[in-house]
Amino acid sequence: MNKSEITPLEERLEWVDAEKIETTSDRTGYPRFLENAWIGISWEYALKMKEDFGVSIEIFKKKDGWNLWYRTGQKANAMFENTVDIVENALNVWHCDDERDYFESVREYVADGGLDTMDDVVNYINDCAVIHEKIQTLDDDQVLVEYQDCEYEIIDKYVMSYHYDTWTYAIGIIKGSF
Repeated sequence: MNKSEITPLEERLEWVDAEKIETTSDRTGYPRFLENAWIGISWEYALKMKEDFGVSIEIFKKKDGWNLWYRTGQKANAMFENTVDIVENALNVWHCDDERDYFESVREYVADGGLDTMDDVVNYINDCAVIHEKIQTLDDDQVLVEYQDCEYEIIDKYVMSYHYDTWTYAIGIIKGSF
């Protein structure tokens, strides 16, 4: 497509490096009623594009190995929230106001006899103290994801896309509503 064929919507989406995706209406990924959509933009920009161009903000999903994204037809009213249900291999997802709950989970684990020696208890408590300190420093828009063996990472609380199992889910915009 040359520059003269680019629509005003597409031009605006180029400014923010939005990813143009090809979508299908068939939930098996088979090419049917193909439409273009755009992902990789912020929630605020999606709202602006809806206001300026009347696009629909929707949820798309793609199975690993597929070439096309499936149009779920679900309208997105907010960003995805990172929870233990969508973060792969997570034991827990902690928010900035979860200090007390984290402390209780550590106390219960130690009390339940999940550790064999005093050294195990000391090492576990030291690792947990680091996580507890990190929970105390979280911003409202962050979460701490806890994995096995006291491994953790701090990620955004709300996201526009995520991968779980063999599926990638993304919020994006599409012309019209299906």
